[in-house]
Amino acid sequence: IDNYTDVVAIEENWKSDYSLKYEYLFEAQISMLMPRTGPTRGGTAVILRGSNFPPIPSLLCSFDNNFSDATLLSETEILCAAPPGTNGTVRINVGIVDAANSFTSLSKAAAQF
Repeated sequence: IDNYTDVVAIEENWKSDYSLKYEYLFEAQISMLMPRTGPTRGGTAVILRGSNFPPIPSLLCSFDNNFSDATLLSETEILCAAPPGTNGTVRINVGIVDAANSFTSLSKAAAQF
């Protein structure tokens, strides 16, 4: 399936002479994580399993808005290092940070850690 579509930039009295590519991504699904617990100091290697994890170099894991880089192992597995946090359950999402430095979640449901 081709997830790309051509985009042409148009402004008042101007149109680009070339097309750009915009990619639609399937929504990522997190179905499992291992391990389910870790120390508050962080550093625990956490594997997220699911589907539709995109091959994006700037992929991040969000542990209640504390971010860590994500390593894409496959379309169904991501490796994250848990950042330091407080005692209790946190929500985990997979996403990207856009040009405005805002986190955009790519996953439909957050997992609990």
